[in-house]
Amino acid sequence: MHPTRAYATHHLRVHAGLVLLLIIAVALLTSGRRPEPASRSRDAAATPMRTALDRRLDSLDRRLHVLASALATERPEAARSAFRTAREHFKKLEFLLAYYAPAAAGQLNGPVESDDPELPAGPLGQRSGFARVEHALFADDSLNSRTVANTATHDMIRVVRAFRESTHLLYVSDTALLDAARLEVARVITMGIAGYDSDQSSDALLESAAALEGIGAALANLQSPRLEMSQRMQTVNALVAAARALRARPSFDGFDRFGFIVRRGIPAARAVAALRRTLDSRPAAVGDRDARASECPGVGRGAAARGAAVRRRQ
Repeated sequence: MHPTRAYATHHLRVHAGLVLLLIIAVALLTSGRRPEPASRSRDAAATPMRTALDRRLDSLDRRLHVLASALATERPEAARSAFRTAREHFKKLEFLLAYYAPAAAGQLNGPVESDDPELPAGPLGQRSGFARVEHALFADDSLNSRTVANTATHDMIRVVRAFRESTHLLYVSDTALLDAARLEVARVITMGIAGYDSDQSSDALLESAAALEGIGAALANLQSPRLEMSQRMQTVNALVAAARALRARPSFDGFDRFGFIVRRGIPAARAVAALRRTLDSRPAAVGDRDARASECPGVGRGAAARGAAVRRRQ
């Protein structure tokens, strides 16, 4: 072999050997490391209210499965009972679901948000979720309506599970809890007692009571030492009194709504607002919710977008 060619061949072999040794060394140094999943590093602290939210979502998921089974076996009375139970569980967590995931709440309980990029636009006032099931159980018992109700129930199960999969991203603070509670009380005394989302089962007043009871139970999860027990109990008592007033007059047509708003609704709203001011004197705003949602990407834009975002991170 020519000396120049032999010299070049020798150097190529040396370089190849060095590259191989470098690859082996890197492999040995990193073989014992298992990088932590990216999603885990973005998990938020599990506050008592976040834990309670998870439990309530799990409970709603189970109740929706019971409803789906009752609809599948065509047992009208069992289906109506399962529907009412599922609605009560939904109402008790509605304040946080509507606060953190308004699109998901819309899929369960009203028209879907038209600005959700993951969902097709629907007609104004389109029934969704519970409203479709309610229509089949209390207004139209046709085969087509029952089929629609069964499909809607399974859709709701998917929505609840999609949100449940992403709650590990949420940090539910005391301030967020009270802001969500203020919005829910306003929702109850404006739309809830008017039957806006329960116009065929005649359960609007009982469901509104469940929503207020859900808030009252949630206040036990407040952690701030600035909130004295006496003020907490005063707020809980105001909410309980309002809920009892609703349950005492379940007749939708004969209910004195103006009297309830003045004597029970407004005092409950003021008690929650006072608790919020004690915790944080800054004005509450919906933009505050959006700021928190931006800290937890994938949460707050709707169940479909949220589930997709979590899967992309994993």
